[in-house]
Amino acid sequence: MNPIDPTPSGQTEPSSNESERPGPPRPHPADVVTPKPLKPTMRLKSSPTPKRVGKKIREQKPFQNRRDDRRDEGQSDRPQEDRPHEGHGQGYGHGHGQGHGHGRGHGHGQGHGHGYAPFAPRPAHHGARPFGQRPPFQRSGFQKPPFQRPPFQKPGFAKPGFGQRDRPTPGDWGRVAEWYDDLVGADGSEMHQKVVHPGVLKLLGELANRTVLDVACGQGVLCRLLHQKGATVVGIDAAGPLINAAEKHGPADIRYQVIDAQALDKLPQSAIEPQTFDLATCILAIQNIAMIRPVFAGIAQRLKPGGRVVVVMMHPCFRNPGESHWGWDAEKNVQFRRVDRYLLPRKHPIVTHPGKNDGKYTWSFHRPIGDYIKAMSGAGLLIDTMQEWPSHKKSEPGPRAQAENTSREEIPMFLALAATKVAP
Repeated sequence: MNPIDPTPSGQTEPSSNESERPGPPRPHPADVVTPKPLKPTMRLKSSPTPKRVGKKIREQKPFQNRRDDRRDEGQSDRPQEDRPHEGHGQGYGHGHGQGHGHGRGHGHGQGHGHGYAPFAPRPAHHGARPFGQRPPFQRSGFQKPPFQRPPFQKPGFAKPGFGQRDRPTPGDWGRVAEWYDDLVGADGSEMHQKVVHPGVLKLLGELANRTVLDVACGQGVLCRLLHQKGATVVGIDAAGPLINAAEKHGPADIRYQVIDAQALDKLPQSAIEPQTFDLATCILAIQNIAMIRPVFAGIAQRLKPGGRVVVVMMHPCFRNPGESHWGWDAEKNVQFRRVDRYLLPRKHPIVTHPGKNDGKYTWSFHRPIGDYIKAMSGAGLLIDTMQEWPSHKKSEPGPRAQAENTSREEIPMFLALAATKVAP
């Protein structure tokens, strides 16, 4: 068949007589009215849309993405009920090839493709979300708890008396009073007798007819020694069992009271009269007290003008619980002291019955030396003497004995501070 002449070859063209042709009569070309294409009522996202910016109008680039590519290929990534209506009327389509309608294709040719029918009603979604709207994200099975700000508390320092009344104050040795009394004894441990007490007596000076306040006296080891030197002694401690042990050891001339050193600055005058004592001591106890400023403020209130106070503690630089220990350098044949932390204040539990694991412990509060100086000077106590005392022990003969003895002599074990009250 010739595409130009549809008449089959070898046949003659039929007669022009209309009555001889089958079917309805052909209208005259002048009588055929070509309908005008209707204007669409909706605009595709891919069609360029003028956008006004100030007084200028610029053409917006067509929107193309992966969804448009799928639609061009005859696919769709949306649910069936959310796809565009498939129409065969007047509208824009994305067909491929020639069609046989009155529509204009917006793709690669004219035809009836899968496109938007401007006059066809859009089907209902049947519960599906409208296209372009996304529900708020929420993780399945997870619900964020409401925020509650905890009460502020300085780390490592608990307020004395906080919580239940029958709970001991942190640093209180009342729970281990029996164990501590057996460990130290009536006259003190070897370290007391060889190092601590001789150094304290030198710093205090003359004791005859002097009044002394021993703060955190424990079971009264130092109180008995001062009484033997001719001083009038008053001992206070927060642990009632330790005060009971001190009274049992005697003598009766020593006055003991259950008073927390942290409340010494707030005691009534009937308990301990202000400006009564010539001397005050706090021996190997200040590192077991949570707050030191009220302790030194209370001592200053009870001292006479010009009175002196002596404070002895484990050396904060080299005897830091949990953060310092001995080490051995095999190449240099030297024993050294390792310090991992120093400046930050913190507290460390001290097990009172090593090896028994009975759950009894107390607290040791670490502070740098600067904190003690600030607390004492803030209370009107002028530090005039600082001494560092090493251990008195000697190692047994052996390959490391000389190095161990040298390290004990060079690295101090105790720190002693002596101050004078200068404020009224």
